[in-house]
Amino acid sequence: MGSVMNERPGASRRTVGVAVGATLLLVVLIVGLAFANSIGAGRVADNAGSRHWANASLGTAALTRSALVQATTFVELQSLGIVTPSDVDGAMSDATAAFDSLTALRDQGGESQSLSFLIHFIAPVEETLQALNDGDAAAAKSLLMADVETAYLDLVDSLQTEQDEIQAAIDANTAAGARLSDFVRFVLTLAIPAAAVLIYRIIARRQVQEHQLKADLEIESERAVSRAKDEFIAGLSHELRTPLTSIYGFAEVLTDGGADDAATTQELAQIIANESAEMTRMVDDLLAAARIESTGVEIELTP
Repeated sequence: MGSVMNERPGASRRTVGVAVGATLLLVVLIVGLAFANSIGAGRVADNAGSRHWANASLGTAALTRSALVQATTFVELQSLGIVTPSDVDGAMSDATAAFDSLTALRDQGGESQSLSFLIHFIAPVEETLQALNDGDAAAAKSLLMADVETAYLDLVDSLQTEQDEIQAAIDANTAAGARLSDFVRFVLTLAIPAAAVLIYRIIARRQVQEHQLKADLEIESERAVSRAKDEFIAGLSHELRTPLTSIYGFAEVLTDGGADDAATTQELAQIIANESAEMTRMVDDLLAAARIESTGVEIELTP
């Protein structure tokens, strides 16, 4: 019985541990799903930001190039009296605004692989603007046709390549996030009912163990009662045998005429009577105990 009592708590702790482990597994899977979605969304957002910068740089570079062409043309036409100074000022203002937007994008480039090409494009653009501000249309046109155009084509190629790579990364991250989400959902679809069955089985096993423990305790209690009865009967037999031996022995003495005189006979008869009274008392006590166990007894309280 002691080994049974020692094994039950350990088994109960193991079942509780399995239930807790199953619950923690579900929690980890759910957190993993949320974490995977957040990581995928974060990567897509980063890629989208890089793509937006590349698109803005490509458009601003084209706008700057066009504004420089227009400003150079207006400076040349002004010398011919075809355009007015206000027209030239407007064209120069557009070119300067485009250049400022380009430098702002340069400061936001971060780790873009096209940033070096953008910086390389800004340098001849700045020189061209300086030549236009100095009124040197020929120098501006030479820079525009050579350095600016070459740097612009290199920048466009780099930005288009970067855009393609970013789009491929976005598609890959989106697909990976979708696969991971599908996998976690699939696992959760199987894990939730499996965990429910496992927890139900653990609870049922624990209930069976508790009933078994209760039954073992009841059986042990019955055995203890049975042992107590056996010990009681053995003790009672010993107690009854002592007066019964005296009664039987002295009765034989009287029957065989072993008493020499009336006084001895009287003494033996008195012993037999005393032992008989003792036996009667023990039998009465036994009957009273049996009556208490079966039907109970009434007790009258008195001062």
